[in-house]
Amino acid sequence: MKGEPRWLETFKSPVFGADGAVIGTAGMALDITERLHSEEQMRLLESAVASVNESIIITNAEGVIEYVNPGFSRNTGYAAEDAIGNTPAMLNSKQQTQGFYEQFWQTIKGGSPWSGRILDRKKNGTIFPVHLSVAPIFAKNGEITHFVAVHEDLTEAEALQKKMMMSQKMEAVGTMVGGVAHDFNNLLASIVGNLYLMRKRFQDDEKTVSRIKGMESSVQHGAQLIQQMLTFARKDRTEMHAMDLAGFIKEAYKLAHAGIPENISFRLDYAPGEDFWIKGDATQLQQVLLNLVTNARHAVKDSEKPEIEMKLEIVAPDALMRARFAEMADESEWCCLSCSDNGCGMNHQLVERIFEPFFTTKTVGEGTGLGLAMVYGAVQNHKGIIDVQSVPGEGTRFSVYLPLHKTQAARVVSQDDAEVDGKGMTILLVDDEEGLRHVLADVLRHNSFMVLQASDGEQAVEMFEKHEADIKLVLMDVVMPNKGGVVAAREIRQINATVPIIFQTGYGEQTQLQAAASISNSDSLQKPVQVPVLMKLILSKIDGCNEL
Repeated sequence: MKGEPRWLETFKSPVFGADGAVIGTAGMALDITERLHSEEQMRLLESAVASVNESIIITNAEGVIEYVNPGFSRNTGYAAEDAIGNTPAMLNSKQQTQGFYEQFWQTIKGGSPWSGRILDRKKNGTIFPVHLSVAPIFAKNGEITHFVAVHEDLTEAEALQKKMMMSQKMEAVGTMVGGVAHDFNNLLASIVGNLYLMRKRFQDDEKTVSRIKGMESSVQHGAQLIQQMLTFARKDRTEMHAMDLAGFIKEAYKLAHAGIPENISFRLDYAPGEDFWIKGDATQLQQVLLNLVTNARHAVKDSEKPEIEMKLEIVAPDALMRARFAEMADESEWCCLSCSDNGCGMNHQLVERIFEPFFTTKTVGEGTGLGLAMVYGAVQNHKGIIDVQSVPGEGTRFSVYLPLHKTQAARVVSQDDAEVDGKGMTILLVDDEEGLRHVLADVLRHNSFMVLQASDGEQAVEMFEKHEADIKLVLMDVVMPNKGGVVAAREIRQINATVPIIFQTGYGEQTQLQAAASISNSDSLQKPVQVPVLMKLILSKIDGCNEL
């Protein structure tokens, strides 16, 4: 084309005269611009094929491999020399049926492309998922001369998809758990209050008191189940303090050891004198350890020489661990708390489901299916990571990784068991659950308090305005119709800046608890609350206000 540079390949030779002298030059020129362009395109294509991560295979019409790219060797472990002259059957994982391959070959030999998910096998025997795309290559006469196949390794993509699906499932169940916990804890709170009043009423009847205490124990077991569900859902209240895991694990080991049969070898391994400081909730971590040990105890029940080991160590994650857990990139060292056993072990399918709530392999009556779900939630609350390695017939190892925290321990203050005397002081009790409100009012009166009752936040504000001079404390639910507890408390604060307020909630929804914490001179309790705990906190808040 005019103005476009062209590449020419020239051939020239001298022209001789009669006397043998050179009298000129004769030659011809061949325009090779298109050929050079095609060669450049071919080099570019060859470079691209060699650079991609996917495995690319080219076979002849009979399926014999003539070319593989470097990605093929990286993904499968086979060298190019192993593949060329072989067939793609070298990757056959035996996971697809004969009928599948018959339909596959029928499609591509008919001149149509084929694509879909299959399972390939690496040189070392590992089976892995790929997305396979195969297309025929045609000659000018329309005859198929070759096939080109692209194998895209789906291992990481499917692992990420499973993780996202698990996260969505956990979130959905967590939302459900929060709602169930709110209603259930209100029911339990009412039962706790009634049992307390019954026990006081029949305190001279030892048989009746014994039965009531048995019922109270059952109610507390129900409350613990709800607490485990909330921990799984990450909606419970966590109180993070600096703590030394070395001292903590020794006490937890003693507690767990009491429930281990004598025929099971139960060991604790850690380096004395090393710092294992983390920021954590001791109650949740204790529950994590007890649940892991309980699972290990069940796993080794049929072992000839049953063994369980708890281990505490500082670890620096290697490249493989950092690749598996992106969170580990933020910290160079982690505190690793592990529980391992030589029990029955689990296959891959079981390992994928063990953190699902209500999923259990135990027989009826042996487990609720909430233990490991609670462990998962607690570890997430601590911004930690939990890893499971298990081999059927050999055993299982649970490893909990927690970020290190360099600080001093928080001081633990013991609680006093003194009885409470309300001395006729007035409490404003606010709860939309009528049955629970009446029970709590009776409990407060039993402890010598005067009680004013309101069914929602709006009524509470009105009542506080009328009786401000008499009210010494406000005991208020958080979630209520018309006007919630936090909004009502803010309005009460405009009337009185110092009156103590205690919030009660059916579940520890963090945004509500944070809003409640913004109210001065207030505390929060999660239902069902043990009556002595509530009474002591009430008296403590009133006494503290009187000292102001």
